[in-house]
Amino acid sequence: IINASRGGIVDEAALARAIREGRVAGAALDVFDREPPEDSPLFELKEKVILTPHLGASTVEAQFNVAIDLAEQIRDYLIDGIARSPVNLPFMKPHILKSLGKYLGLSEAMGAIAGELTDGSVTEVEVIAYGDLATKDSAPLVVAALKGLFMGKIEGVSYVNAQIVAKNHGIHVRASRFEESGQYHDELVIILSSDKGTTSVAGTILAHNEAIITRINDHPINLTPARYMLFTMHKDQPGMVARVATILGEKDINISTMSVGRVGVRQDAVMVMTLDDPLSKDDVTALDTQSGVHSARFVSLEDMTASLI
Repeated sequence: IINASRGGIVDEAALARAIREGRVAGAALDVFDREPPEDSPLFELKEKVILTPHLGASTVEAQFNVAIDLAEQIRDYLIDGIARSPVNLPFMKPHILKSLGKYLGLSEAMGAIAGELTDGSVTEVEVIAYGDLATKDSAPLVVAALKGLFMGKIEGVSYVNAQIVAKNHGIHVRASRFEESGQYHDELVIILSSDKGTTSVAGTILAHNEAIITRINDHPINLTPARYMLFTMHKDQPGMVARVATILGEKDINISTMSVGRVGVRQDAVMVMTLDDPLSKDDVTALDTQSGVHSARFVSLEDMTASLI
């Protein structure tokens, strides 16, 4: 029996008795009921017991090494965005976090976007990794996607409990990996299925470490996720961009960037505007009811956990 955690967890008198009776072969302790231990019954069993002082982090060497470890953790977070042993995340080995890089944040953002664009109650979440990304552990990406999906909808959801929340809501979760790549060297795809249809969002990390959304359903797009985003599904016809922009201008909402994706001329299109200011529900309703607009959705990434924006 080895006790190196806390004094009192092991009954020293009972342990000494068990060793004498041959029920326990030996013991090693560096924590005791009373410290320093002056009259422990284990002192009499020197041949079968190893007792060492409870130094813990009191030595100069221990404090020096703890300081180095702390400094290295802060350095890793500031340079690479990798938080080792955070208190509000499940433990992930540093090399796994580093290999995923910004894909963790991208997955969370894509989960939030897909969740906002999906009508009805979500019944299934599929996270698909392509290319080099498929050779890495996809479990953290699944958790990140679920965290994004529930962000702003269910209070208290984190990387720690996102999978439990999904299970409690009857959502089937699965991950797929395909090492062949398409247009991009790596690609991440999140597909949400609901009682009213399916929504897919694809994204990648470019060579200069920029995260982009590459596709929404069948619509190709080039979008750098931002804190505030307006998504409109509308008919591809003249005047639609101006119509939406005018309404935003009337409400003193500043547009930062804009991206439009369409499947064909005069067919359905998706437009994404990144904004400097958030939209209210009334603002979204005003846009949603415009002629030619099929739907308008506002996505906020203000509560994201992973580093991306």
